[in-house]
Amino acid sequence: MEAMRIQETCYHIHSLCVQAKRILVVSHENCGDATGALLAFGGYLADLGVSYELWLPGPVGSTVQFLPGAVEVAHTTLPALEQFDMIVSLDAADEVQAGLENAEFKQWQTIGNPLVVIDHHYTNTGYGTVNWINPHAAATCAMLYDYFFSIKQPITRKMATCLLTGILTDTGSFSNAATNQEALSAASELLIRGAPLATIIRHTFKAAENLALLRLWGRVLSRIRYRSTYGMAIACITQHDLRMCGLTENDLDGMANVMNVIKDIRVGLLLTELSDGTIKGSLRTTRDDIDVAQFAAQFGGGGHQRAAGFKLPGRFAHTKQGLQII
Repeated sequence: MEAMRIQETCYHIHSLCVQAKRILVVSHENCGDATGALLAFGGYLADLGVSYELWLPGPVGSTVQFLPGAVEVAHTTLPALEQFDMIVSLDAADEVQAGLENAEFKQWQTIGNPLVVIDHHYTNTGYGTVNWINPHAAATCAMLYDYFFSIKQPITRKMATCLLTGILTDTGSFSNAATNQEALSAASELLIRGAPLATIIRHTFKAAENLALLRLWGRVLSRIRYRSTYGMAIACITQHDLRMCGLTENDLDGMANVMNVIKDIRVGLLLTELSDGTIKGSLRTTRDDIDVAQFAAQFGGGGHQRAAGFKLPGRFAHTKQGLQII
């Protein structure tokens, strides 16, 4: 019964795409699954001959810039929505994460245009007119693999590369609890379709080989703090740290995952000072009895049980007690 319902949803989404004149596809920034899903869906729309635009709230992350079509992704300023009669939001739990919180979007919604949401975050608010949300999926890219299979859409080598990248990054290269049989099966099929596993891993999981990033971690780890009350290790990256190491915010993809390798901690929290006057918090855990998404929700954020994030206004200041957010 569940399989039939999913297939019906996939056919419905496909029919909306075929009927649309121009589609805006959005996702959230700094995520291999989000960017991979965005680009794979763009490849699908191109095969359909449907006019579309791909957009992220920020630049494509440095570790996934190798993906085919990455240069086509627009960012920062949201395109004028009046030119689109449909929006597809991928891997974004709410409108804010998808960059759709402005007044123009609210006006666009009142017209009755379809907003399709495809996501695997259990914290998703169901903000679409069509919502396909599967918190049991390893990645949104794994859901798109099922989508293409259901509608009998051929998966090209480029699409396979994007989908496998999303699955690999969200499962930690099949090392975290998100890994399941469906993800492994999809990955096997994507390899058959030409996805270059070695290339994907080289770009997404070997960032530590970058000497500048190692220097950055040297600075960060030297002042890491452990809060025994919560079993939480807290690390901070300042704008000064980035300048001293010759890095930018766009070079930090996957940095929070390093917190998972610290032994005997319950939760790792990486706080990064951004140039826009906000502090980005990235939470990680490997434990089954902790839900970091609930923690992130206290600060207006969200995510998965073992990986979540939030943003706060503020900047770091040096005090006698160490770095503090002001």
